[in-house]
Amino acid sequence: MTKYLEPVDYLPHRAPMILIDKVTEVTEDSAVCESYVGDKGVLKNFTDKDGNLPSYFTIELISQSVGVWSGYIAKLHNIDIPPMGMVLGARDLKYPKDHFNNGSTLKIRVKKIMDDGAIASFDGEIFSNDQALASGRVNLIRVTDNDLERLFKRD
Repeated sequence: MTKYLEPVDYLPHRAPMILIDKVTEVTEDSAVCESYVGDKGVLKNFTDKDGNLPSYFTIELISQSVGVWSGYIAKLHNIDIPPMGMVLGARDLKYPKDHFNNGSTLKIRVKKIMDDGAIASFDGEIFSNDQALASGRVNLIRVTDNDLERLFKRD
């Protein structure tokens, strides 16, 4: 079994914006991560008064799992971790319930559909106790330091 680093070691995010607690599997075209809903995990700052996490966090949980994949693959090939990724959009985003239950361990699975080095598309699913809770496809773009400079340059 492969020992993975902490999510912060693969992501450009820093606390409190990291929503992934644990990396459990990464392959050349997929990743599996976990997040804990409630007061014991990184999601505690985002839960409601009952400790539940709103389901609209689905897009960010899937996106950050893609970020973990991207960071892991970069480290594997001895290249710099991209400084930032941005969500371009999502398709077929489905979450039948309005929240993830307090005390749940969310297993986030992402699978690469396409990646050309700048733009990528991944299917994602979120499970708890082998029950599907959410799914969707996210389209993302890697943003380089030069892109950031051009994007935020003021004349």
